[in-house]
Formats: sequence, C-alpha cells, structure tokens
Amino acid sequence: MSSPDIKVIFLLSYDYEYIKNSLPCIYVEATKILVSIDVNRVSWAGNKYKFDETIIEWIKEYDSESKIQFFEDNFYMPENTPMQNETRQRQLSADYLGKGGWTIQLDVDEYFIDFDKFVKLLISKNKYLVNPEKYPIAIAVNWLTLFKKDLNGYFFIDRTKTVLKIATNNPEYQYARNLFYKTYCTRFILIHQSWAREEKEIVLKVNNWGHKGDIINPDEYIEFWKSININNYKSVLNFSPFNPKSDFPCLGYIKCKTIPELIKNFNNIPFKLDRPYLAKKNLIQSLLCFDFLKAIHKYYVKLLSANSYNSSK
Repeated sequence: MSSPDIKVIFLLSYDYEYIKNSLPCIYVEATKILVSIDVNRVSWAGNKYKFDETIIEWIKEYDSESKIQFFEDNFYMPENTPMQNETRQRQLSADYLGKGGWTIQLDVDEYFIDFDKFVKLLISKNKYLVNPEKYPIAIAVNWLTLFKKDLNGYFFIDRTKTVLKIATNNPEYQYARNLFYKTYCTRFILIHQSWAREEKEIVLKVNNWGHKGDIINPDEYIEFWKSININNYKSVLNFSPFNPKSDFPCLGYIKCKTIPELIKNFNNIPFKLDRPYLAKKNLIQSLLCFDFLKAIHKYYVKLLSANSYNSSK
C-alpha cells in the first residue's frame, strides 16, 4: 500500500491566533489540511465573535506546499445544543475531505509533540485502511491541559489520565470528536492550551464552547481560576468543572515564557505519563477481539448511539 493521506482538520473561530502555534507542529507531515470556519463568524452557541480576517492571509502565506483548503459553512443551528453544533461541524468537515487515509481532528489551541513519529505509527497500522467501515479504529493521545499562565510559566493538570481519540480511519463522530470504536492508546502528547489564556478569553470561551451549560456556576469557577497562583497551586485538588473526582486531580508547574518555547523544549520537561494506566486501557481494548466481548461492546455502542447526534440535522 502506498503512503496514506494524513488529513488534519482545524476548527477556526474566536481563538484564531493560536493556529500560528499549532499549524507548524503538523504542517510538514500532513498531506491535507482543512481549516473549517463558520461562514457567519458565530460560535456554536450562536454568538457573533470578533475575527481578524487577516489570519486567512497568514495561513495562505504559510502554506508553502499548497496543502491547505478552507471550508466555510453555517455551523450554527439554533435548534441544536452547542455540543451538537460542534459535532456537526466536525462531521461535515471530515465529510468535506472525503473517505480514505487517516483523519485527525485538532483545535487551534492544541500543540502536537512529535507529530512526525505519530505519523509513522499511523502508517504502521495501514492494515486498518483496507476496510475501515468493518474495522474502524481510533488512535488516542495523552491530553496535557494547561490551566493558567503567570509571568514565569504555566500551571498544568498533573497526574491526568485523560486520553483523547484524535485520529481515525473512519470519521463518523458521535459526540464532539469522540468515536465509539476500538481504541489504541499511545504515549504521544497533545498540549492543550485550554484555560491558559487571558481572563477575557476565558469568559469568551466558557460562553461559546461546546461545553456551554455544562458548568453549573461558570462565574464562580472563573473566580476560582483567578485565585490560582504559585503559592497555592499545590494545595488545589480535584477541581474539574465537569468531573471533580477524576479529570483534574492536581496541578503542576512548567517554567517557560511562551508556547513556542514550551513546544520546543517539551521533551526536556520531566512530565511523566501513567504508563500502567495506558497498558491497562490497551489490554481492555485488545480483549474486544474476542467474539463474546465484541457482542457486549456492540450493544454498548448501540446504547450510546441512541443518544448521539446525527450530523444531517
């Protein structure tokens, strides 16, 4: 089999500036890149946002190998929830690129470490491209979430066990970019800038992202976020706004001034993965090869799919 397409999708909206950091992380190895933008410049929550159109020109100038396409459409449907609108945009964007190869969904504030090695791993699994509808698979990476920035560095979610299904041979999304497929968990890192922004950006994000409405008291949570500093961060435990008991167990701190510096020097930072956890996840996934567990998994997926979103809406 010849080298497959490595297709990367970016969703561009109010935080468009971050693509200047994320695009260089994947540009060389990607074969096709899609930049997906709401044609009316409104969020999944239906709010109009400021958008500097010169970012389009920056992307075009950066595209020295003519890999990038732009896809503009109406991605806000008032009858949908923000999460349904997010899922719909991700699905329509994948459909725009068509079938074949590997599809990778990224946000512009996500920075892929060692993308070249990740692509080599995908190519080693090209057998899954022969019949993707029959043998769908998701490839997951570790999501390192940055929580806040101060003058000298970044606070990040430490001891996290969050893995993100980032690539697939069969892009049929059920919830955001989630796929109810057999999943292979890798040791690769995706840095998510997420909460490490200026306060006004956090307010904008919380009121427009796919999780809008999931935080019971967003104003109170933002006040908590503002209170984090170098003197108290070690005492902050179990603080996720969604799942306090598991998602955000504690905070760590990385000294660096900028995101490009963090990306460049990340492999020199003593951040440790929970390898036994990843091994356990992959063991469970490998057991799905047995017929009786396949049947259980198929039933589970059917239940989840009953509550998932159809992008044709």
